[in-house]
Amino acid sequence: MLCQTCKSIEFDQLLPPKEELDDFPHASGTQHHDSFAALLAAAESGCELCEAIKNNTAVLIKQEALRNRFKSEQVYLKMNIKGRHNAGYLGCSAMWVHCLGRVIAQLEIYVPEASVLADPGLSLISGRPISSNPASNESFALAKAWIHSCLTSRDHKFCPKLNQPHMYPLLQKSLDEPRLPTRLIDVGPSDGSQEPKLILSSAYGLSTNCEYVALSHCWGQAQLYRIHNDDTRIDLETWMEDQKKLAEIKRKPLTTTSETLEQRLQQIPMSTLPKTFRDAITFTRGLGLKYVWIDSLCIIQNSKSDWEEEAARMADIYKNSYVTIAAESSRDSHEGMFSERVIAFQPIEVPFNSKTRGIGDVLYIRQALDDWETCVNGTKSALRSRGWVLQESLLAPRTIRVSSQQMFWECRSKSLAEGNMTPILPEGKGREKKWNWTRNKRFLAGASNELCDSEIDFEAMTDQNLTARDVMYLQWSSIIRDYSHRKLSVSSDIFPALEGLAREFNNHLNDTYITGLWKRDLLRGLLWRVEDSKPGELPLEATPYRAPSWSWASTFGGIISDSSERVYRVGNYHVEIINIQIYLEGDLALGDEVSHYGGITGGVLTLRGRWTSCSRWPRFEEGNYDNNSPLFRYSEEGFGNMFRYLDYSLEVQYEMRHKRGRTLSLLEIAPWVQDERDFPVVYFLILESGDYGDEKVFKRAGVVMLHRETANLEDHERWVRDWEIKEVTIV
Repeated sequence: MLCQTCKSIEFDQLLPPKEELDDFPHASGTQHHDSFAALLAAAESGCELCEAIKNNTAVLIKQEALRNRFKSEQVYLKMNIKGRHNAGYLGCSAMWVHCLGRVIAQLEIYVPEASVLADPGLSLISGRPISSNPASNESFALAKAWIHSCLTSRDHKFCPKLNQPHMYPLLQKSLDEPRLPTRLIDVGPSDGSQEPKLILSSAYGLSTNCEYVALSHCWGQAQLYRIHNDDTRIDLETWMEDQKKLAEIKRKPLTTTSETLEQRLQQIPMSTLPKTFRDAITFTRGLGLKYVWIDSLCIIQNSKSDWEEEAARMADIYKNSYVTIAAESSRDSHEGMFSERVIAFQPIEVPFNSKTRGIGDVLYIRQALDDWETCVNGTKSALRSRGWVLQESLLAPRTIRVSSQQMFWECRSKSLAEGNMTPILPEGKGREKKWNWTRNKRFLAGASNELCDSEIDFEAMTDQNLTARDVMYLQWSSIIRDYSHRKLSVSSDIFPALEGLAREFNNHLNDTYITGLWKRDLLRGLLWRVEDSKPGELPLEATPYRAPSWSWASTFGGIISDSSERVYRVGNYHVEIINIQIYLEGDLALGDEVSHYGGITGGVLTLRGRWTSCSRWPRFEEGNYDNNSPLFRYSEEGFGNMFRYLDYSLEVQYEMRHKRGRTLSLLEIAPWVQDERDFPVVYFLILESGDYGDEKVFKRAGVVMLHRETANLEDHERWVRDWEIKEVTIV
């Protein structure tokens, strides 16, 4: 039932014709009830839409006193029409209810695909129905339609097409000989008449272009800890704190071990699989496919050699998948993907009448669905915080993200939602730098002039003295910033979980990969700093050892790279790289000409440049200077403000440093600017000596940024004239 006001909504004002949209910069709207009190009365009389607005208002506006202020105020309906100038705009769906100048309820409108209101030429209503059952034939049909369009449609101009030469020459070299995963799960017939089983791809005679699904999922807090020998055990120490945590071990995912391998090759009964794995097999069958790759079952979990070999192939596994299914909302393998979709109210049918268009039809109103940023990049995503998932997401050519409310599609050309046909724009478009990796799958395709135009204006970049290679290094810095905020169940996975992505980058860069940095961009790469976890606190050094102090991987916590924002170097490097040495297990040493993507046991970097002791600033180690307060100001040095950023907790390191007689010093790197019209920022590494001032080797202790008050570097040169030219070895 609807009240008369809801039956006669002025849709010509709420959804104006395209030629009138420019009169509405962000939102169009129309008056609804004369007062909120009238809306409440209509709800009491049985109007379904007014009841939905009333209930949603109670959720958004918690203060009853504020809701009471609405009673005498007019109510308006408004449509969010942002993005209408973007390519692919098909209309809008977000309907906001306003009162007293604020949003009091958030709803959505949608129409079936067969509705005249869904005509793309109208660009009117982009909302579409969502299936109440994510495991329904409707859901599988939509997923198959997304895949088919990606593989065949010209609209997907950045996606490789079936039976066509690859459109991007440099990407082609990594796709010439696709490699199948060593093992796959044969899901059996689509009717489920046979149990799944593990197969060896080579023994099964599968062609290299075999279509398989890859699963991206969370193992959960009860993850089986990988080991470094051939024993099979669960590290129980973490779970011994209380019985609740100990009980969580029962929720570990099903795995394949050397003891269970033969059994898995015979069959894997569906009844033994955790729900997320069962759902992945059901989804694979629903797509009409026969094979799925699930890491915990397709990698022998208690074999160090098998794990290392398969981890090195992770890029190929996801990159060559037909589609990747992401269990976006599932916190572990037992929660599943196909949970019942709970909605606040059943969709409400509302008459649509437009005199300007000559259309009479119906549309539907539902609760506002969580958007992409919430479900994929925000709080509703269980995958968003996991380290391994980053490369899975970026390398897979096509991903279907199964969230709690709807499915999302993502490929190099488009990001779509099940409930909205207007393509989703990358996060930060128009605000973030063009090399921000949140352009997601497309950014690798835009890495070179030889690849494609993508979203990067390479001609403009050239004018600004940025080459395509520079753009890729900036993209890498952006990736590391995101990756460093993610979680790893095993600290030593810091490099293996990034290996596939690093290898893919190096297909284009042809550089040497060194402890998460690139040799040709190493001096800028050294200028990372640790993000404060709390005011006045910094993370501690990563233990056990996983990287040398000059690598961002040596610390726990989020990494910031200011030099990736100040992208233009305005002076010479005042430091040179003398030698780089990386050590692996068994004391195997690698020079700086060999890329190594896995774990390491040590790393030595030798630099030569302008160096001075920090003893010239008696207050350098004082704890009252946080990262937002200058260590000294213009009046003290004459030309700038110096900011000190230490890598680890000041208090802990200060006590240890002075107990062992260690000293601090600065090594100058180079001046950079964010914009060519800005004043330079000169970067220095903070180095810590060995015990009792031993300067044979140093450890990195932080970074200093000297913000200058003038663009002229001559006075800076006079300031560092008496600095020692010193060769330093950093471990």
